[in-house]
Parts: sequence; C-alpha cells; structure tokens
Amino acid sequence: MWEVLTGRRDGTVSQLTEALANLPAPFLNFTQLKQNFATKNLSVHDLVVLSGAANIN
Repeated sequence: MWEVLTGRRDGTVSQLTEALANLPAPFLNFTQLKQNFATKNLSVHDLVVLSGAANIN
C-alpha cells in the first residue's frame, strides 16, 4: 500500500460569495453552460467530466 494525500488543494476556507460567483446556475441550458465554462478557460470536455462526476452515486 501507499499513502494517498487527501483534502482540498485550493484553500482551507470556503466562501459563500466565491461559490455563488463561480458555480453555474442550475437552470442554465447547454449553450449557456458552454459559455459559462469558456469564460473560466474550461472546455466542453471539462463541462462533461465535471457534470458527470457530480452525478455518480
């Protein structure tokens, strides 16, 4: 076995205002989501991967 690091790598504090500013609204359509991700330099591939990862049970 080997040690696997866990925990957040982007900070230790969550801010509501940052989450609201950076998470897309739940009612956006695909075109709007593509535009939203593009403004953050993320691709359609990133959109699909992140959307799928949020739906794994």
